[in-house]
Amino acid sequence: MIKKNISDEIQKIKPNDLHSILAETEATHYITTNYDYLLEDELSKQGFKLNKEVSDSSEKIYSIRRKNVFVSNEDKKTIWHIHGDINLPQSIMLGYDHYCGSIGKTTSYVKGSYKVSYNNRKIESIINRINNKDNETISWIDLMFMSNVHIVAFGMDYAEQDVWWLLNKRLRFIKEEKAKICNKIFYYCTEDDNKREILESFGVEVKPYPTPTKNNEWISFYKTILNDISDNMKNNSK
Repeated sequence: MIKKNISDEIQKIKPNDLHSILAETEATHYITTNYDYLLEDELSKQGFKLNKEVSDSSEKIYSIRRKNVFVSNEDKKTIWHIHGDINLPQSIMLGYDHYCGSIGKTTSYVKGSYKVSYNNRKIESIINRINNKDNETISWIDLMFMSNVHIVAFGMDYAEQDVWWLLNKRLRFIKEEKAKICNKIFYYCTEDDNKREILESFGVEVKPYPTPTKNNEWISFYKTILNDISDNMKNNSK
């Protein structure tokens, strides 16, 4: 009942300019803990179409493989609702029971004991796949080890146990040299963010920006960051 009420309320939220800028970046994957479909709506406005054949909504509770894939000509953008989405209220993550269950699924995926097959083959461990240069994105979890990740408008609350667990596992793999992990993870934040040092200790590159002093400055704050991320992606693609 609570999850259904949350879903109904989220349906009322409207997109803003930031969704438009986000959709126009060079990003091909979007990992979000939001349950809404505002980014999907924006992509639709920009001419993208949902490709139901390669999208995946088969998971009923957890969101290891859940994705919406949008295409436009040769462009493809994939959205991962890692904490559930409004179209399936039971997938919305609330409370430690759901979070702990998600970490269990995440652990199985990283170790290669995840039970679901993919294209009629077993999903191997992250370490084996990296060492075998198998960088196909089957889950959003792969992106945390195999792709540059830009974290923005996400406070990295310590309750986000699944994300922290993955950062810790990635750092351990790097230190133990179990796999050649070359991706970078960036965290964009205000200068007074109190998680800067601990994130740097996890191997995250922190990008601090001047803290807005007025409420009406936050939209401009995030616009600046998104434009910088877009420029970063364009420069790295050259």
